[in-house]
Amino acid sequence: MSHELTYFLKVNIAIGIFYAFYRLFFYKDTFFKWRRTALLCFFLVAVCYPLLNIQEWVKEQEPMVAMADLYAGFILPDIQTEALKVFSWKNLMLSSLHYIYWAICVGLFIRFFIQLISIVKLALCTKTDYINGVKLHILNKQQGPFSFFKWIFICPDAHEKEEVEEILTHEKTHASQWHSIDVIISELFCIICWFNPFIWLMKREVRCNLEFMADNKVLEHGYDSKKYQYHLLGLAHHKQVDTLSNNFNVLPLKNRIKMMNKRRTGRIGRTKYLMFLPLAALLLIISNIEAIARNTERIVGQATQPHVAPTDTLVFEVVENMPVFPGGVQGLMEYLKKEVKYPKTAYENKTQGRVIAQFI
Repeated sequence: MSHELTYFLKVNIAIGIFYAFYRLFFYKDTFFKWRRTALLCFFLVAVCYPLLNIQEWVKEQEPMVAMADLYAGFILPDIQTEALKVFSWKNLMLSSLHYIYWAICVGLFIRFFIQLISIVKLALCTKTDYINGVKLHILNKQQGPFSFFKWIFICPDAHEKEEVEEILTHEKTHASQWHSIDVIISELFCIICWFNPFIWLMKREVRCNLEFMADNKVLEHGYDSKKYQYHLLGLAHHKQVDTLSNNFNVLPLKNRIKMMNKRRTGRIGRTKYLMFLPLAALLLIISNIEAIARNTERIVGQATQPHVAPTDTLVFEVVENMPVFPGGVQGLMEYLKKEVKYPKTAYENKTQGRVIAQFI
């Protein structure tokens, strides 16, 4: 398996784990800013953790080295054995899947690019006006309000004065907090990892949380909650321009209304966000254990090549059934703890070093 494919699989595995973690711990609370930070960290850690190298530190931890040895001894050989049995038609199938993957990626990227261009074109073609000191791009009555970065699109004639004020507060929140960055990041991940269902679910959570943040800001400005919810229902029939923008009514209104009426989560609940740190650390450690195991397996594979002795007899440095210390690795560790004594002179001089032990 190539390094690029291994990296790609690790990224997708992390996305699945992070989504399950999000649904388990963060899905029902009302810390919208913390949730936004957590979701962005999920993307960042998923991309970065396979690249971080802490193998030297892992090698100093005996239990982790034992895990790497077990992984190399039992899992990797099975994978290689199966690989030897692949027929030519299976190789052809894998090659076809490779081209299909990239074809779909290109198609999704073209769709993304077209949506991006359509928003830019709309911003350049529409008339602008100012309401309450806010620059707006005027839409026709069939299009619903939305924003993209600092651009706010709305048709003031299609809404009552109070509705316009609510919409402006909502869209100004998207614009001032740069919510479009989150949208674009999630879209790009969906393009690259389109086959992973968890990335699409993660994208939905990103969009939902951004709308929760904007809705919450409207209520914080003192607008009546029930009237605002009725206004959302009244806008449900409006046509949306595309999926890249922060649309006022793009998401299922049931979830937004439920979140607006939900009791605020207690402040002590913020501490659960710290649980993400040990999860990220665990993924990093496992990734490096896997890398060490692959290096070990590669070295062992080289060592198993037979050497021809002068007498024409084959000598193997490694055999199929390798000797095992009585009690396994744990038994060896216990034996070494009892039998290996730290030299008194070395202890007094604070001398440290590595001990290499062998058994027959």
